[in-house]
Amino acid sequence: MEKGRKFVPEAVFSDETANFVSNPEPAVGDIIEITLRAGRDEADAVFLHELRLGIAMEKRKSDEVFDYYSIKLVITDAIKYYFTIEAGGQRYYYCKRGLAADVDTNYCFGIVPGFKTPDWAKNAVMYQIFVDRFYNGDESNDVENFEYLYMGMLAKKVSDWNAPLQNMDICNFYGGDLAGVMQKMEYLADLGIEAIYFNPLFVSPSTHKYDIQDYDYIDPHFGVIVNDGGQPLSFDGLDNRYATMYMQRTTDKQNLEASNELMVKLIQMAHAHGIKVILDGVFNHCGAFHK
Repeated sequence: MEKGRKFVPEAVFSDETANFVSNPEPAVGDIIEITLRAGRDEADAVFLHELRLGIAMEKRKSDEVFDYYSIKLVITDAIKYYFTIEAGGQRYYYCKRGLAADVDTNYCFGIVPGFKTPDWAKNAVMYQIFVDRFYNGDESNDVENFEYLYMGMLAKKVSDWNAPLQNMDICNFYGGDLAGVMQKMEYLADLGIEAIYFNPLFVSPSTHKYDIQDYDYIDPHFGVIVNDGGQPLSFDGLDNRYATMYMQRTTDKQNLEASNELMVKLIQMAHAHGIKVILDGVFNHCGAFHK
């Protein structure tokens, strides 16, 4: 660093796009060039760290504001990496969290050879929908108070969407559903989105549905309850063996098939508006209610 030159942390940047990785989707054996940007004449040395190995990067080019440090690597397997920048006697670490005094390896950059992203997904405007909190389009499928017990909490139907949030509200249901998404499809299209990313939709007792009960069907509380019945729990029997309403709603074949059919209609509607649909499948674990 030039004497008196101030190190500007905001000038440091890199990411996994083609702006800073010559080929973000390499095949095994390809040579790629990884680049990090820093303020002009502000860094004394820059290193790329892959595993525990730190490799010096070369200043390959500069403009009026920035220096660009690069290194070429042969990609034989998936890699994770971060950077260190030495400036003015200090060492800085740079990863996906940004610049810091240390590094959290959970936020390393990564490259996986052979992995390809669909062209339509690159630079697509995506809208994430946590369905229970989006819009209630069909009140007949709402979770009812005391419908079942989950993680020691009774299911609760929230009617006031402006009520303050509660800790551990994973069993508090606002009633958002697929019908609500379909009713707002024009609104979503008007926003200019190109893809909807859904949090899990399959049968599950939680609001977030990352603990899936049945991977074959959309949860009827999000879909369609054709055959309703049974009873919610009472204080005389706070045991899910008596949660006959929940059992009826989430295992009746007509309810399950009708919910899948509604999802098909939603996808067709989204496609008609030029919107792709992505599902969060959560196939690496299931919930305690799993069939």
